[in-house]
Amino acid sequence: MDVFLLIFILAVLGLAIVTNTRLLIYYQQPEDVGFSNSILCKVIIVASLTLTWMINLLLPIDVRNSRPSPGFLNMQALWTAAFITLAVFIVLVVPAAMFYYEVEGDEFVKRKRRYVMCSMLMTFIFSAALLGISFPFLSKAAIPVVSYACKEWQTADETGRSKVCGNGQPTEIEVQVGFQIYLVSVLCFLGWF
Repeated sequence: MDVFLLIFILAVLGLAIVTNTRLLIYYQQPEDVGFSNSILCKVIIVASLTLTWMINLLLPIDVRNSRPSPGFLNMQALWTAAFITLAVFIVLVVPAAMFYYEVEGDEFVKRKRRYVMCSMLMTFIFSAALLGISFPFLSKAAIPVVSYACKEWQTADETGRSKVCGNGQPTEIEVQVGFQIYLVSVLCFLGWF
């Protein structure tokens, strides 16, 4: 068990929570009342920001966990869990909080929970349809490689350099990716905007 990695993860998690709480307190509006001033809204904000910190730190944690020998963390499961949690926050948690905050002071909306649930249903249907329709068409990854077709393969350190095969043809290997990898790629693509 890598004690440094464990202490590092706990320290960064604690630092992220403290920093995000301080940011929330600093940027909080004094005239906010109701849902925007509730503990639930603040927990959603701090958890969302902390999740972004932790996803950004997964790469160095993955590198540290794999060197000099494989560590105790199952990084593939951790990456998958992190991006599924991110998708849940993007599609369900944050929009629900935004929709409820939007109708909180609106007197024309009589059934606020119904409005939020209908808006969430539409958001979920749109997101599921987007992923469900695009997955069969965009879930293939083309990896560029150079293919060498030689009669006789020789290593590059041989003395007769003229015999080394140098006839490379660029080609692609097509790989069908799983849904979790596709979800990661969609979230990364959306992150650019």
